[in-house]
Amino acid sequence: MATIWVREFTGGLDTRRLVETSRGGTLIRAVDGHINRGGEFEQRAAFVKTADLPPGTVGLAYTPAGLVVFGSGEAPTMPDGVAYQRLQHPDGAKALTAITSFDLFKGKIFVVGVFEDGSTHAFYDGARVTNYGSNTGLAAGRFVRTYGGKMNMLSGPNLLFSKIRDPMSFNPDDVGAGFIDLSEEDYGSEDLVAIGRYQNYLAIFSDRTVQIRYMDPDPTQSKAVQSLHNTGTISPRSVTQFGDSDLFYLDASGLRSLRARDASSSAATTDIGSAIDTLLGETVAAATPEAVERAVGLIEPRDGRFWLILGGRIFVFSYFPAAKVSAWSTYEPGFSISDAIVYERRVYLRSGNAVYVYGGLGRTAQYDETAAEAWLPYLDGEAPTKTKALMGIDIASRGTWEVRLGMDPANPQASDKIALLEGTTFGLNRIPVTHRTTHASVRLRSQGARAGGGPNIVGSVVMNYQAESDAARE
Repeated sequence: MATIWVREFTGGLDTRRLVETSRGGTLIRAVDGHINRGGEFEQRAAFVKTADLPPGTVGLAYTPAGLVVFGSGEAPTMPDGVAYQRLQHPDGAKALTAITSFDLFKGKIFVVGVFEDGSTHAFYDGARVTNYGSNTGLAAGRFVRTYGGKMNMLSGPNLLFSKIRDPMSFNPDDVGAGFIDLSEEDYGSEDLVAIGRYQNYLAIFSDRTVQIRYMDPDPTQSKAVQSLHNTGTISPRSVTQFGDSDLFYLDASGLRSLRARDASSSAATTDIGSAIDTLLGETVAAATPEAVERAVGLIEPRDGRFWLILGGRIFVFSYFPAAKVSAWSTYEPGFSISDAIVYERRVYLRSGNAVYVYGGLGRTAQYDETAAEAWLPYLDGEAPTKTKALMGIDIASRGTWEVRLGMDPANPQASDKIALLEGTTFGLNRIPVTHRTTHASVRLRSQGARAGGGPNIVGSVVMNYQAESDAARE
């Protein structure tokens, strides 16, 4: 009797290869769970609804005092813990339709709003920014970032920066204020979309170019450091600092990262999302251009996982280098997400007029009956041409899991139910299986909430089989 033992799932979701040639330790489906620090597949926490917002508000932001949403009308009655900030068009009549970007400056919100006539306007603490000096053509852009005692804002090919410690003035006559036309610095920067912090520099993105710049309080001392071509972002809010030296972003080709390639700190792009590029590409293709533009990147603070939120799907990257875990998975919360922020070490999400918190508001994460699914590749025991007479399956787990078996790589949706297992089965003289196949894919789906609380977890899978002899094949 032979054994296929998958000890851990440190490779996570991997869509790069055929399902029958993917290696053990990876998954061909990983939904509503993630890989934990031990390399086990673990059910995600619950998305807990915490507030219903009144109609007519948009966006989701925060100050040290709590959550904030925006609108152009009189303040409606708001739920506890959520404040309202009124942003008005210059004519006082046109309605606010969207928030493209915000950041905090001295604890107050600097935000860019889009109005029903398509115009964009910047506001600081609710007051519209109007001081651009003689450069009246430099209207408010769609992306803002606080850096170096200034507010930095993008408008077309221009990087605007405010007066030192005064985000209400972008007047070049004021100390430290001004702008740089980056299309004069390098090609491909005619329409800038996002700013990220890369080490001690700013990385300024278009959809096909990244310029890295040193920004000094004295504008005359600012300078270009490096330009990278044929990469950029199609989703401004996806630009996310990960760790000390990585900057993640959604490129047209997939999820990419800027990181130092050597001791010189010169940036290079890496294909950090290559394992999910196929699935991510399908998700982008099925979404509207507006949804792709509004994709959000963030760091979930409980475990430091990176999230890329695109409509109703969240791509999750679990990275624990000490345990050699570098693994993707997906969450499907059951609703489409328009805005997401991290506030007081929790992820808040907006869907329509509802606000959700990942894991709830308690000290420990809250779990529910969400079914986590993990599908192993079609494994062959290092003998892909030999038929195996399967004899038994065992798992190491916590909680209850439905176990199914797929045996036809040409029809990956087909599977047979094997058992409903609770806890680890190694001491139960294995769970009997009577199937013959060259390849087998074990599928695991958690059942209900785990008794006593906490996540459902599966740590390893064992398949026992009798191999067909060479003589029998002849």
